Amino acid sequence: MAARPHLGLPANTGRSYLTVFAPSLARLKAVSVDGAAAKDVDNAPELGRRYFATPVDVSAGRSVSVVFSYTVPNAFAGGLYRLSVQNQATVHPDRLSVDVILPVGVRLPDGATSQALTWSGGLTSDLQLGSSANDPAAAPWQRIDG
Repeated sequence: MAARPHLGLPANTGRSYLTVFAPSLARLKAVSVDGAAAKDVDNAPELGRRYFATPVDVSAGRSVSVVFSYTVPNAFAGGLYRLSVQNQATVHPDRLSVDVILPVGVRLPDGATSQALTWSGGLTSDLQLGSSANDPAAAPWQRIDG
């Protein structure tokens, strides 16, 4: 790929626009790209949800870590939490790491003392994760999409 100086991109660098859709009440805390605060971040409502987005430049043969940090008030209302991730077609599967920090007072069904639910892996298909604080037989954080 040739350099595109009008976009500020050197040769062999692609630019993507990474977007995260969240519940409409979500509040953005921070966005970072490879540990540095993102400079160009969109935060707006769309079709009953909230979206956060930032451009991400990736050089050929490299990877980039992007972190979206946000809160969702009353996310555990009723003791249930679900997260849906839509996979995007890529040449190499994306790696995804999810950390959900539990609100004060929410107890996991297995009695775990951790205040976070975590999941990490290759994203090769759509992903559904869930947790129920009301179901004593449920795992604290499980894949629920089969």
